[in-house]
Amino acid sequence: MIKTNLTPIPPNASVSEILDKANLNWRVKLSPRYFFHAGKFIEVPKKYSLIRCDTTQELTTAPEHWENSQNHEIVETFHHFAKDTGITLTHAGEMNKGKNICLIGDLEKEYDVRKKGDITHCYLQLIGSHFGHQVRILAERLVCSNGMTRKVIAHKQVLRHSSDVLRSLEQALSLAIEEWDGLCNDHERLADTAIDEKQAAMLLIENFGYPDQKPEDQPPVVKTALQLFQGAMMGGDLLSAFKTAYGLLQSVTEYYSHHHRYQQKTDAFCSQTIGYVANQITRFERQLVRVCSNG
Repeated sequence: MIKTNLTPIPPNASVSEILDKANLNWRVKLSPRYFFHAGKFIEVPKKYSLIRCDTTQELTTAPEHWENSQNHEIVETFHHFAKDTGITLTHAGEMNKGKNICLIGDLEKEYDVRKKGDITHCYLQLIGSHFGHQVRILAERLVCSNGMTRKVIAHKQVLRHSSDVLRSLEQALSLAIEEWDGLCNDHERLADTAIDEKQAAMLLIENFGYPDQKPEDQPPVVKTALQLFQGAMMGGDLLSAFKTAYGLLQSVTEYYSHHHRYQQKTDAFCSQTIGYVANQITRFERQLVRVCSNG
């Protein structure tokens, strides 16, 4: 499994066992917001804070009468969905300092790029917040544990154990399988496209660097990813990755998975799967696919 701050959970764990093992047994509450004026605190009308009860940390703001969900409701809904669909849950925990609750399910799907032993394994990432939910596929390249995601759905719908939410998740599972098939096809196309070092440098600078700067003045993602592409990458000797567009994509994902310095370890998995880094990798992947399509 890629580097994560989530907690491994045993097969067939109950909702209460998941909550205990992943330290998710805390609640949230709405609390009035105040501002200080003329020597006293004044309540802000119709504005509330969503507070994490165990740490009193403000997670986000909320309008009056907003109906939020609790952690046990989020986990119960995902647990019920996994049980109904036969998905084995493998990890659980909080992301983004508790703003998101995340469970990982194993889709038990693998793909061997160009059938050269370059295997990618597929997981389902179930992400619940206290205001909505989203589902992503999480693809892990086994030779190096690089990870990248693709969004399947995102709904501003409170996660409670209801038929509407479960139908939404079941629909997401079908869409996730389609998205996985699309990812495999895209990566096969990238692996069939040769890229030399000059092209690689140009694409890296165009997407992550500064075209008017010298090579030595480029940001770490450009310099490190180019070094990885030139031969230092894990699995770089596999024919699927050696001097190919797929290898260039994996150079960038390896940089963000193993070399980039995050402010906190807990920030890494969140950024790589639903945050800034995930968006950067997805954007770069799409550009590489366009380059391959254009010949």
